[in-house]
Amino acid sequence: MRKNHLNLSRLFSCLVFSRSGIRSRLIAPAILFLAIFSHAQNDGKRCDLLIKSTPGAGAETACLDLKAINAPGGSSIQTAQNATRISRDGIIFCKNAFAVPGVAEADIVFIYDNSGSMTAKFAWINPTTQDTVFYFNTNGCASGDVGSNLTYQTAEGPRTVPLLVNNAGCRSLAGDPYMARGAVIRQGIDFLGSSSPGSTGGAVAFTDVVAHQQPLVQLNTPANISLLKNSIVLDSAGGTHYGPPLRQAGLWLADPSLTRTAKKAIVFLSDGAPTDLNQYEASIPREVPIYSIFLGDPTTDYARLNNLSTRTGGTFYLVDPDNVAKMNEVMQEIIRAITVVTLPKTVEISNSSLNPGQKSLSLSMERRPQDGNVTVTLDSILALKQGVNDITVKVNLEGGKSDTYKFKVQADGPAAINSNPSLACFEQPTLVMLNSSNQVDPSYPLGPSGYAIRLTRSPSELTGVTVAANAGKPPNGGPPGDVEAINLPFINVQSGVATNHLNRFSLQMSAPVRNNGVLEVVENGLVVLKWSHPRDVRETASFSLPGQKVNIIPGFIEVERVIPVTQTTPITEPISDPIVIRGGAVLTQTGPGVVNVDSRGCLYNCNRNIISLSDPNKTPSFIFKVSAPFSFQLFVYDHLGQFVLESRGAVKPADWEAMPKTADSVAVVMSIIPVTSSGQPWGNGVYILNATITTEEMAKNDSATPSKISRARVTFTNKFGYMRSAN
Repeated sequence: MRKNHLNLSRLFSCLVFSRSGIRSRLIAPAILFLAIFSHAQNDGKRCDLLIKSTPGAGAETACLDLKAINAPGGSSIQTAQNATRISRDGIIFCKNAFAVPGVAEADIVFIYDNSGSMTAKFAWINPTTQDTVFYFNTNGCASGDVGSNLTYQTAEGPRTVPLLVNNAGCRSLAGDPYMARGAVIRQGIDFLGSSSPGSTGGAVAFTDVVAHQQPLVQLNTPANISLLKNSIVLDSAGGTHYGPPLRQAGLWLADPSLTRTAKKAIVFLSDGAPTDLNQYEASIPREVPIYSIFLGDPTTDYARLNNLSTRTGGTFYLVDPDNVAKMNEVMQEIIRAITVVTLPKTVEISNSSLNPGQKSLSLSMERRPQDGNVTVTLDSILALKQGVNDITVKVNLEGGKSDTYKFKVQADGPAAINSNPSLACFEQPTLVMLNSSNQVDPSYPLGPSGYAIRLTRSPSELTGVTVAANAGKPPNGGPPGDVEAINLPFINVQSGVATNHLNRFSLQMSAPVRNNGVLEVVENGLVVLKWSHPRDVRETASFSLPGQKVNIIPGFIEVERVIPVTQTTPITEPISDPIVIRGGAVLTQTGPGVVNVDSRGCLYNCNRNIISLSDPNKTPSFIFKVSAPFSFQLFVYDHLGQFVLESRGAVKPADWEAMPKTADSVAVVMSIIPVTSSGQPWGNGVYILNATITTEEMAKNDSATPSKISRARVTFTNKFGYMRSAN
């Protein structure tokens, strides 16, 4: 990982300052530049190990030979230190590990078309491209005129055909102009005899009828192989009837005196559709797969031959008859598919070097038609630790049998930068919180907000993912923060990158309630998102988001009395609460002992009749300058210390916010209607007030200068005079 040369201590020391008695600090200042901390951990790439070859066997070995690597002295698989897992869909095992005696043999009948359309009778050479086209007749040709002859080489020897002067309108393409089908079948017989000598083979040619019949013989002797090969004779004439050869093949494959194995198959070569449409379907042998090769004009009707393979569980191949090499390749592919070993029931791969150990099971397996090796797709990835990993492969076969193979994967080589044949490498995942503008915020605000959460990563078997969100407790201590599990739905995979995205997750500043679907952050709490693959802890992503820079304003309360002695008219109605509080107060001295108090509205006990009895010039009144909504508790005693009055109450935050303010404060006037707690009017005299004013903590979520006002409390005692009526 690259070192970060940023001087963080110098950076953060610049973010804590004091000015005019107002202390300013940053919520969670230790994480400021998100790009540094969100991405530094993800330098380099993470790779999947693709198990496709045997160590030391060369690149041409396109499979892992479990038997070879399991043997004493077998090589470990060396890979990069940043290979964090075995891929779930990048495994190819050599077929020899799945071999069970008797299942790699088959009884096969070769059926080949000898109808007249297979052989070339005419040719035409394109004067521009010099390509040669062969026809079995001149039907449809505008002119059947011929010029010189063409002699060319076929698999059966030289052949001479007349050259057409013009091929306009000609449509009867020859199915096997190079007479290659015989040689292809013979090579297939040789391959079958050498790779699976316990198999049997038979052959039958067809036109309107069957010919050159050779019943099944076991290919375990050179004489039997020669017998079968010599029975392949090409002599084209007649129509295309599928029924007779299918019936004959079915009889042979059902004869226990001819067959030797439990597996039956037919290989069928033709260049045309059957003309015995009403008979051939009844001739198809039951439970015998038919592997078919269609030669000839690809624009002609080969649907029935294709259907013949599809309905019986075989495979259909469309091959250009001019491409003899492709015909040979397809024939060998068919024989491998027929005689390849039976797939195991399941494969289990485990890594005992992890704590706890991990196991992955095969989800699907397929034989590779070109070589019979087996590709395995697992139900999940299998994690690798950096260093040596002890891997076990258990192959569960039919009949309750199983084989176990062991080898090591040493993930300690130089870190891979790019993908290669044995590694698929990806960028490390990224995890972000996005604001409503789809951008990354430098910090979260004080007030309620919502963030989209997005995880991008290399694709795998995962769909939905769960991200752990934590609003940690402040660095200087305090209660534990909030913990939430956030589920991100799978969106898509584009350009090899998988995306999981949640449109909105709520965040707010309040007391933490865990696992309630809202991330509650406390002062100085840092928001941290973390995700790691549930089976691969080395695929991980995190994201950190601090709060906004917040000015901390100390709460304050300033108290002053309106006038030293007040007088009023007698109180005649019952008073349930004698305290009235007005907001936005302005006090003006108009004469000795006379003031004018102007206010902008009522904040507490706002009954119209009560307000009319609370004139600040006639009732004991006090002005408070406060920075936040507040509660109060007051007691009044007479000059002898006898209890007169008690009152408690609070100004609602919404009412306080609505008042006009001077800077960060509101001036309020508290008036005390002079009645005792029992409802009796006060008498003339000196009274003593003992009051406690407590302001609330308050956040000011101003986007330009967010701030918080701390709690404040003041208790004061004041002596004042009161006269029941004017002199």
